[in-house]
Amino acid sequence: MKIDLSKKFGHLTAGQWEDKIWHRGVDHKYKKFLISLKDFYPNKIDFTESLLEDFRFFLNNPLTYKNLERFLRIFDLAKLQELDQSVLRASAENAAEMLNKKIIRLIDKFGAVTKEVDLRDKKQVKRILHSTIYYIDYNAGNDGAAGTAIGTAWLTTEKYTNVTVRTPGDIAKVRANTSEVETDIISVDEDGTVDLLITLKGCDSVDDPWSDGSNVRPILDFNDSSEYWTFLADDYWCLDGIEIRQGNDGTYGALYITNARYFKANNLKLYDNIRYGMELGTSNRGIDIIDCEFTENGINGIRCTGVHELYIKGCSFDGGGGISQNYGIWFTGYYQGRIRIIDCLFGQSVAHDNNDIYIDRGQILDMRNSILGGGITYDSSTPYPERSKEEVYEDYDQTFENHKLITYKATIERETTIVRGGGADTSAKVTPNSMVGLLQRTSITGGHNLMFGAFKVWLAASVQKTITVYVRGFGWTGFPTAPQLFLRASYLSNGASAARTEIDSNDVIVNNTTWVAFDVTLTPARDGFVYLDVFVAHYEAASGVYIDIKPVIS
Repeated sequence: MKIDLSKKFGHLTAGQWEDKIWHRGVDHKYKKFLISLKDFYPNKIDFTESLLEDFRFFLNNPLTYKNLERFLRIFDLAKLQELDQSVLRASAENAAEMLNKKIIRLIDKFGAVTKEVDLRDKKQVKRILHSTIYYIDYNAGNDGAAGTAIGTAWLTTEKYTNVTVRTPGDIAKVRANTSEVETDIISVDEDGTVDLLITLKGCDSVDDPWSDGSNVRPILDFNDSSEYWTFLADDYWCLDGIEIRQGNDGTYGALYITNARYFKANNLKLYDNIRYGMELGTSNRGIDIIDCEFTENGINGIRCTGVHELYIKGCSFDGGGGISQNYGIWFTGYYQGRIRIIDCLFGQSVAHDNNDIYIDRGQILDMRNSILGGGITYDSSTPYPERSKEEVYEDYDQTFENHKLITYKATIERETTIVRGGGADTSAKVTPNSMVGLLQRTSITGGHNLMFGAFKVWLAASVQKTITVYVRGFGWTGFPTAPQLFLRASYLSNGASAARTEIDSNDVIVNNTTWVAFDVTLTPARDGFVYLDVFVAHYEAASGVYIDIKPVIS
């Protein structure tokens, strides 16, 4: 976008320019940051205008199949199906108004930055430059002040997030035990970088520039209004040590992040919000949520409809305040995303109305050392909802070494009671489900690590070896045949290339009490790893196998 700044701002006097530069906080910024902003603003304005056009399109066109793809840029399919059109329209109107204001601000900031660089190049101004730390006091600050010391602290969040110019590495420290009642949508304008975030941080007794000695988070209170805080295509931001409460927008969460390349939430409390505490919309590239509390949010603590990588650590999720449904996390989307949950608690103080976690459409869940008060619900409205499953649990239910893998085909668990004498002190228990058959087999790895297998052993070239893995059945009345239960080895079979050959065992189990040796004999053509896995391609209810996880080589 080509912006004619002389046409837009050519009428301003030197004094008016100075007022604008000071108002936007440009006067104390280092020149290297201002130069980068001159390139940043036109691109940001273009992208924001494209988003605004999407909302205008929604407001001016009916919901039809032809228009669906464009509508999905701003609302996920569940919202389009579930919410009344008047509710969606009101939210779209609010968002369009917010984006229009944002474009006006971005153009104004672009003008201020360009003029400041020009004044410095011509040596017409001499500035006192400031570091990246700013201060906000929700009770006693003044937005007419400089914001660069506790004695000149700003009053509002917006003074930092969108009134003044932000650059990578900026940090605003918010005084502990203060609160701000919000009357408008909070938005941000600038981006951090992959190396330097832009941060808003609540103070505590450790980081305590006011010497308050308080550990009470500062509060952003939306006062049951239809306002919320949005990061709409705003990259590399961090919110730390803030409580966000009483958002009442009919569509979005109190904290709404979408199209962000990275966002970090640390030590936040999202409480008593009418729909979602936090909503992660479409096309987010990486979200970290660490040491946060989600409680009494009306529908979900977190609603996630578009994150490639979501990392949640040390968080607590509790119910209360539910309207018609209540999950700690609602995780959905139209591509395969991954959610990692570590050291988290679900429903330990107040149970969720429905369940702890909801998952659909092929998402992958990795969970370590976390406790589920209820459990996990899978989407039952799509064909084959069980195909959505892949759950990896380490230290399940915060029990050391209680490991478990659940896929749409099987449950694989660590077993310490049924073990082979002379073998490993644990075995792998594999319980296939009704999806399993000759064309849909499972294994110790759930059938998902077909390239490398469950075990790998290093063998020298040209030496014949027999590899044995011991297997024992449970629950079978009709025992699997050799093609339905076998050990497979993949070894290097060409001395001049990386070509591999796969070889399967021919052994079978004939009862549910005996450990049976499943053997393969091979001679590698070159030094390297042999990959091993045990495959199950037969289903019978409540039946499966134990696998000794210590291969024997002879």
